[in-house]
Amino acid sequence: MSVTHSIVTGNTVKDNLGGILLTDELGPTADNTISHNDSLDNAYDCGITLAGHNPKATANGKPQPTVAGLYGNKILDNVVDGDGTKGQGAGILMGGGAPGAGVYDNLIEGNTANGNGLAGITLHSHFFGPAAPAADLNGNKIIDNKVSHDGVNDNSEAEFSPADFAKGATVGILVGSDVVKLTGIVVRGNTISKVSAKKNTFHNVKVKITQT
Repeated sequence: MSVTHSIVTGNTVKDNLGGILLTDELGPTADNTISHNDSLDNAYDCGITLAGHNPKATANGKPQPTVAGLYGNKILDNVVDGDGTKGQGAGILMGGGAPGAGVYDNLIEGNTANGNGLAGITLHSHFFGPAAPAADLNGNKIIDNKVSHDGVNDNSEAEFSPADFAKGATVGILVGSDVVKLTGIVVRGNTISKVSAKKNTFHNVKVKITQT
């Protein structure tokens, strides 16, 4: 919580409620590196979570990096398998949980995510209300990850569930926002396997997406 320029590496986090959690309640969580960890079978939450809980991370639509927010963090070469299978957990999740939240300019690269309850990698705003557009979830990069057979738990009982974006379908990478317009998101070079291929829709996507 509210930590900068720190390293979490080479750990095994297993059989907990959740795995590794970064939040910003007391100030910025920035420029940290989470690498080469195994987050396994944490059944009720995510393997690695970047959760924007501080409503002061943005003001008038602009980030306030000296006040709060999660930015500049690198999530590299981790294994996140079997997380969130009994609750509301993705392999790796970046989420804005408050009006004014800021989770931006983070890098998710080289990770492996298999058999997680929600998408292997999830980026979503889970605050729905008139203040939601003030949040900043922009500029995040999801690059060269391997995700397989994720989204196995279609558990949408919780209010504001990311499962609502992909009901009844396994899903590798989910980028979703009901209210906040997302910009500058990069999803490149990922390998996605063992997911449903039905009823996919793409809106306002400038680069053609193909399915094989």
